[in-house]
Amino acid sequence: GKCRNCGEKISIQYPIVEALTSLLFLSVFFFFGISLKSLLLIILLCTATVIIITDIREEAVFDCRGIALIVFSIIYGLCVHGFSDYSFVLVGFIAAAVIMESVARLSYLLVKKDKQIEKQQCDEEPCENSVEPDVNSSDESDENTQDINTYIEKNKRAFGEGDTYLAAASGALLGWKYFIVTLFLSIVFQAVFILPQFIKKLYMSKQKR
Repeated sequence: GKCRNCGEKISIQYPIVEALTSLLFLSVFFFFGISLKSLLLIILLCTATVIIITDIREEAVFDCRGIALIVFSIIYGLCVHGFSDYSFVLVGFIAAAVIMESVARLSYLLVKKDKQIEKQQCDEEPCENSVEPDVNSSDESDENTQDINTYIEKNKRAFGEGDTYLAAASGALLGWKYFIVTLFLSIVFQAVFILPQFIKKLYMSKQKR
């Protein structure tokens, strides 16, 4: 269909998101009924849905939404576990944030060290793969790679703060033990499904140079 006001075609994303949100709402009310916990969970799920869709489309997690997710996660965690057991939420929040930040910083140091070694080798011996770039060619993947490299060098971290926000929110909800399990499963998922695609794009990018 088209928008009645502007006449623009309505994206397929709109009904999909609406249907997904409706299913989430129904599931919450089915399992928890009408309660304060249900209200907080709905707000939490809506915030997470917005973050996920934005991350998929724009590959970005905005600070305001990440912080909002953390706040809602802490509030929900305190309501579920009780204020007397606030250490569960607090320790999970801090542990998850520290772990993710440490991974981001340490990964940057490893990447930086590898680049220094590669640069030294190229200085000592001419690099076989180094060719003059074609100034007339404009490849989107190359631009994205340059943007990522610029971000890494500027912020001294291997990935964005958005991952730390999501990790901190998960830690507040699940606790530090279940967060470790979730982190391990996410690494396995990336290794199986995402890493091969990334390696393929990186290989194709080098072949075009």
